[in-house]
Amino acid sequence: MLIDPVVVYRSARRAACDERAFVLTAVLISNEIVEHDGQFALCVGQREAAHAAHHLHQYDEERRRPRPTMPPLKLHAEAWRGALAYVLVLIGIAIVAGQHWFTADLFDVGAASRSGIGAGQWWRAWTALTLHWDLEHLFGNLGAGALFGYFAAQQLGNGRAWLLITLGAGIANLIEATVVSDGFVSAGASTAVFATVGLIAAHAWRQRRAFVLPGWRRIAPLIGGVMLLAWLGTAGEHTDVLSHGLGFLCGAALGALSVSKLGAAWLERIPQRWAAGIAIGVLALCWTLALR
Repeated sequence: MLIDPVVVYRSARRAACDERAFVLTAVLISNEIVEHDGQFALCVGQREAAHAAHHLHQYDEERRRPRPTMPPLKLHAEAWRGALAYVLVLIGIAIVAGQHWFTADLFDVGAASRSGIGAGQWWRAWTALTLHWDLEHLFGNLGAGALFGYFAAQQLGNGRAWLLITLGAGIANLIEATVVSDGFVSAGASTAVFATVGLIAAHAWRQRRAFVLPGWRRIAPLIGGVMLLAWLGTAGEHTDVLSHGLGFLCGAALGALSVSKLGAAWLERIPQRWAAGIAIGVLALCWTLALR
């Protein structure tokens, strides 16, 4: 029981009193709710009345403030074009590899390996992204890569998004080749898929930092990206978890850089078509070096 109770809030709604009672309890002010003549009154001890009124006033002021909202995102049109190009490149190289159009086996000259990259064949870090061991491997990366690539292209534009994805995935393969065992061999676009997830997550996170949002809302994109990595990037008996994790980190680094003052200025100097051309040119150069 309260000593000399004083009413600090009154309402016809019990829920309104409960809400404010929770506020006072959180700051260790004893309180109780009493009902009288169809109304509810929130009471505190006389000695704590001024303190309680101050906290309730702050609470009401906070409720009156407009909640911060994110402005509508400016999405780039025709993001499907980049996703379609991604699908066509992977299918085209799968057909070439399956039909043995070249005298050299594409996996022998293009798969990422510690020995190959360590011997100076850096291009394997990129050619490996376009090779797949079987149809299940190919179709899984086609679907995930096209979907996430579409979202990345909506944020950054087709050319710039796929340029950053290509760079991030290749860098991840180069890093992996320095830490794996000598017999390690890798192929597949999954590194690029998770580089795309990291790119989207970090790009959205950095954009949100410009707005006054609660902490969890600012980092929500990163939380979502890490959850996707944990859910999709660790499943399966022969999953290359290290490659997926490095792809995510490299993509996230480029995504954060793309929103920074310096990075954004650098990207703005590269027209979308030029960026797309550079991405395709990197793959073409790497395959030329591999097949020479």
